[in-house]
Amino acid sequence: YLKKTNIYRARKLGKSFRFIDDITNFNCNDQILELAEDIYGNQVKLNKENQGIHKANVLDLTIEIDPTECTITTDLFDKRRAFSFNIVNFPDLSGCIPAQSAYGIIPSQILRYYNSCTKISDFKSNCHLLFFKVITQSYKEDKVKNKIKSFCNKYLPEVTKYGCTRKDLLDTLISVIPSNTAVAGRP
Repeated sequence: YLKKTNIYRARKLGKSFRFIDDITNFNCNDQILELAEDIYGNQVKLNKENQGIHKANVLDLTIEIDPTECTITTDLFDKRRAFSFNIVNFPDLSGCIPAQSAYGIIPSQILRYYNSCTKISDFKSNCHLLFFKVITQSYKEDKVKNKIKSFCNKYLPEVTKYGCTRKDLLDTLISVIPSNTAVAGRP
């Protein structure tokens, strides 16, 4: 319908993408907001998630454009981190679950963070949060370290995308494991 009535607007919205309940628009100058009621009726309310025209959260990423440097950086975005209550999103080993498979989340999450984070500071910060979470959920520190070492040796090139060696990145990851952390446990 829009192609026939307003080809200019249709072309602007041609860079719109939807994944489940997330809509991403590129270069549309908020025109999707003007058409939201026509498209979705009054049943769906669209929330604008971007922070200005150069930074937005898209699915599980924060994407930021630096026009002066002509660069794009990415970091993980997890809205659950802003909740005022604790989310259990990894197996808690204080329960009756097989520990061996639970430790598999560590290399998979590190790989996800490595692929998603442009800056090493963001990568370290996300890994620290992961390590804190699993240590407080009864994961053993020495086994966490072994999973980190295994990840680095298996998945990382000798020189990482952050410009440091695999060994340096391994040392960095080991250094962000929290020590003397209280384990929550179950009642």
